[in-house]
Amino acid sequence: MALILFGQSGSKRQIYFAKACQAAGIPLRFFDIEAEWEQGLAALQSGDRLKIDPPRWTDSRIAALTPLIKNYYQKLEELSRRGKEQGLSFLNTPAAIGDTLDKRLCKRGLLSAGIAATPLLEFSGGGFAALISYLRERRIFQVFIKSNFGSGAAGVLALKLHPQRAGYTAQTAMLEENGEYFNTKKLRTITDAAVIQKTADFLLAGGALVEQWVPKAAQNGVVYDLRVMYQFGRVDFIQPRGARGGAITNLHLNNLPLSLADVALTAGLKEEIANLCGRACALFPGLHSAGFDILLTKAGKPMIIEINAQGDLLYQDIYAENRIYRRQVQELEAWKG
Repeated sequence: MALILFGQSGSKRQIYFAKACQAAGIPLRFFDIEAEWEQGLAALQSGDRLKIDPPRWTDSRIAALTPLIKNYYQKLEELSRRGKEQGLSFLNTPAAIGDTLDKRLCKRGLLSAGIAATPLLEFSGGGFAALISYLRERRIFQVFIKSNFGSGAAGVLALKLHPQRAGYTAQTAMLEENGEYFNTKKLRTITDAAVIQKTADFLLAGGALVEQWVPKAAQNGVVYDLRVMYQFGRVDFIQPRGARGGAITNLHLNNLPLSLADVALTAGLKEEIANLCGRACALFPGLHSAGFDILLTKAGKPMIIEINAQGDLLYQDIYAENRIYRRQVQELEAWKG
């Protein structure tokens, strides 16, 4: 009944999950999800408890996400099959990971259940020109165009239309070089209409979804949202993420990590956020631990932007208490009995 991690060798995820195991005096078996995949499968035994980390994205090409995710889904399916055959337990089941990894599927599930989430636009009319017509007909002037798979703002374009004239601007961390689009660690504002159209057409041709851009709350001129780590029925960590003059708040893009004191969440609002996360987790059987990207509307109401079943790597936690991984280890060890 071993505790096993399939993940990325040498990653902070592996290192700090191993530290949590070491602190608890619990042995951990680790297998690189690429290099040691077959070895790891051969080692599985009845009663083992598994954590599955995301695959390693070895280059920053947006086009590389599709084959990477396709291969990863195959791995999830294999682990799901083995789980049923061998009586394995999972921190998050392969099915729960797969269902939340698919942003369109996940968002449709949330909205169908009446859970507060940023609206998904059912646009399927083709490229950028058709999208602009679609938006103007509905008087929607701010949207996100997102790759259906990926995280860390990979393949995301924030688009803002001028309400009165035929103009628009965009913001993205993508950069085009020699016909290839790359994810970078720097946000760029684009005003060139031809560049915006070309970038949007690239994303839409790859099956991107379009979501309505809901204005976020601001504190002292800083727009912010929250990464909420919800595990085993409770909130374990909240990281406010701020941005000046931008809509994309991912911290690796040199945005502003804020403290809870900066945003002053009330006890009632924290409870509302916890209930929202709990209702969302209940839609995905086997989802025990998830990172929620949550915005607060200008009226102070929480809405889910995305769910990341592997959104547990928060530097503000691992370099402090390592609370998130310690809690995972504690719960997985309790399953041993």
